[in-house]
Amino acid sequence: MKNFLVLTTLILSLSGSAQELTPASNQCPVGTQAEVVYNDCVPTAETMCAMWYSKIECVPVEKSSICPEGTREETVYNDCVPTEETMCAAWYSRTECVPEEINPGTPENQMCTFDINQWGHSSNCTCNEEYDWNERTGECERPNIYKPSICSRDINPWGHASVCSCDEGYRYNQIAGTCDKKIVRACTRDINPWGNSSNCRCDQGEYWNQVLGQCRPEFIQMCTADINQWGHASKCSCDTGLAYDQTVGKCKPDQNFPKP
Repeated sequence: MKNFLVLTTLILSLSGSAQELTPASNQCPVGTQAEVVYNDCVPTAETMCAMWYSKIECVPVEKSSICPEGTREETVYNDCVPTEETMCAAWYSRTECVPEEINPGTPENQMCTFDINQWGHSSNCTCNEEYDWNERTGECERPNIYKPSICSRDINPWGHASVCSCDEGYRYNQIAGTCDKKIVRACTRDINPWGNSSNCRCDQGEYWNQVLGQCRPEFIQMCTADINQWGHASKCSCDTGLAYDQTVGKCKPDQNFPKP
């Protein structure tokens, strides 16, 4: 018990001494302040700046009232520096300067499943109206075919507007009245008498006119009501560059059409 009292007295004595060693702010000379870490009076920031004024941290910042066009005020360097737009205009190839494209099909609060499919994306996510989730690309995309919303007010022979506005990568199909996704055209390697491939793949609602070398809207054929000896109409109308062959009942390349 006696040893405990002696130890307690020693601790209290040391504590009191420590408090006495730390100077109060009002006990420090003018131009200094109390510093508890070093247990001493140290120069104030103003005093240090007055003694070593060449130091960067002591240089007073002079605010620029007007910066030239394309620059902005920078207090750290005390100068007018180029804006982000100016830098991007000068070095636009930089990745960070390329504006991020916003996918119009992605909703603001998109919800996705927590799984990861074989392509590294969620197997399903919510998309805006008229968009579908593509689990391969991990994007909300237009379907292969969709109904356009901006069209001319006329009615074509197929009962639709003759012209409609479609998204990039789509074309208007005036026969079906839809915006169809463009496909990569694949053609045969031969060259016919008109200098074109004899066959090419076209978008839905089109056919390959090998005489003109174009994918053209499917032609509405008008035929006579009679039946000839081959079981077909004797006469039918055909698209440009084609002629009706009554033996097979089809429009075939017009051999009399001018060749290059």
